Amino acid sequence: MPIFPRARGISLEVKLPLVTSALLLLLLGLYTWIAYQEVARTARSAASERDARLAADLAQLSATSTATRAQLMFRQSNQPVVQQAMQAGAFARIGDQLDSLRVPADSNFTLVLFDSLRRPVLGVDSAGTERLAQATPLLEQAARHDTLAVNSPFFSYHGRVHYWAVAAVRVAQRDVGYIAHLRTLQPNPASVRALQSLIGPNHRLLFANAGDSGPWILLEGGMTAAPERTIEDENGWRYQRGGTWYIAGRKEIAGTPWQLIVESPYALAQGRPSQFLRRIGLIGLLLLVVASIIVWAGSRRITRPIRELRDAASAIERGQLGHRVEIDRADELGELGRSFNQMAAEVQRSMLAVQESRAEAQLANRSKSEFLANMSHEIRTPINAILGYTDLIAGGVAGDITEQQRLHLDRIRVSGNHLVGLIDDLLDFARLDVARLSVDRKVALAADSIKTATTVVAPQATAKGIALEVRCQDGARYLGDPQRVEQILVNLLGNAVKFTESGGRIILDCASAAENGKHETRFVVTDTGIGIPADRLEAVFEPFVQAKGGYTRPHGGTGLGLSISRRLAELMGGSLTARSQVGAGSTFTLTLPAP
Repeated sequence: MPIFPRARGISLEVKLPLVTSALLLLLLGLYTWIAYQEVARTARSAASERDARLAADLAQLSATSTATRAQLMFRQSNQPVVQQAMQAGAFARIGDQLDSLRVPADSNFTLVLFDSLRRPVLGVDSAGTERLAQATPLLEQAARHDTLAVNSPFFSYHGRVHYWAVAAVRVAQRDVGYIAHLRTLQPNPASVRALQSLIGPNHRLLFANAGDSGPWILLEGGMTAAPERTIEDENGWRYQRGGTWYIAGRKEIAGTPWQLIVESPYALAQGRPSQFLRRIGLIGLLLLVVASIIVWAGSRRITRPIRELRDAASAIERGQLGHRVEIDRADELGELGRSFNQMAAEVQRSMLAVQESRAEAQLANRSKSEFLANMSHEIRTPINAILGYTDLIAGGVAGDITEQQRLHLDRIRVSGNHLVGLIDDLLDFARLDVARLSVDRKVALAADSIKTATTVVAPQATAKGIALEVRCQDGARYLGDPQRVEQILVNLLGNAVKFTESGGRIILDCASAAENGKHETRFVVTDTGIGIPADRLEAVFEPFVQAKGGYTRPHGGTGLGLSISRRLAELMGGSLTARSQVGAGSTFTLTLPAP
């Protein structure tokens, strides 16, 4: 693992401006939205208040004008001639007397007379039953007014808007009849122009019944649809008609069942907030760009020394221990740069000391290995002589020997052979340590190497009562040094015999196979011995593991066999692995390249 991991992902020089810009954009958007909502609410409220004031002023004017006309109609309806005719039931003479009630806007002048019992007695045909039904409820109201006529709510008939005006005819505080005048709503063009100039081009004046029933009448005449949806809250009254939203103010016209409405488009009230939103967005975007540039410049001042420290750490990781950073600053980053240079210098001194110590240790180890190899060779020569003289004495060269003497000679021979094996292990280990041991790489039959190894180990297995089974694929071959392969197999089988109790079983499998495009030959030695603990499985491949008090100590040996076997396998381009379970046995696998 690298001592100084390289930076991954987006650099701080880019990340810091991005994060800052994102935060500023979020805050700016939140502020703009809140400010826009407040400005829009204020604009709606102001527009609604303006329309309400305008509606109140116009409603007062309309109430005054309507009251004047109601007084005029009541006076004309109570002229002495009309009172006498109504009292005498001479209704036909009254029509001519009341013709003065006609106004220029009236057409198809319709007048209906009711007697004191409130029965229609004149003009019923011209009014029509349907329209006459709108006048009947007014008679009760007219009876309660001494100086005014009363008006009915607006109603539509054949595409036109009408209303009734009714006045009571009184003689000696007694109603002798009623006069009902059917009027058609038809505004005066001059009055329309005057009112339109008063309310402005962006507003519209409408009339409707006080209870929002019946038609909605435009100032210019004609009708429009009633709102489909209305909302009334602290910001005023607004409604939707024909898919368009309006802000409106309304006021009932005193003395009438009507109300006056002044409306303006909702989009008109939102125009200024929308303009504010565009301006604040443009200013915010400009500020965001300026802030991003400032943050980027500041981040470069911060990240440049950090990048230099990173590059210096990477250089030291690559072995350039003399690399230093140049940060001439008086702040914390400058102090960090100076501390880094001091650390790099200390690392350089330590690495030089380590290299010197390592070189000395390698030289000492090489000298030790050479000494061990030389001593192993020198010790083996006299031991071979001892074994030779032992064989000669056992063969009777010096005369007959007794059974007791033969027993002693056998013990000398066994001890000598054991000592020779130990010296051979030490010699191989020393040669491997100084890289003087060479191996051949040639094609060989696996069966030949197995036969040689089992010939050596079979007597030991038989003597201990252990079954030895060999299963080898016909024609299996490997690429390596046959002598070293036999040495590895003898070691593996010998260990299996050593650590398997009497009555156990040892199996040697051998087969060639192609896996992942590689041709390999595997030698698998499986035993039913004592097994190896999981935490000690890799330790058995370390040299002199028994000298460390390993679990194999009671069974003897130098602890070099498996270490030498693994290093020999690796020299031949193969591997040696193991798996084991305590009490169930062990399996060692030697893998070599196959031709």
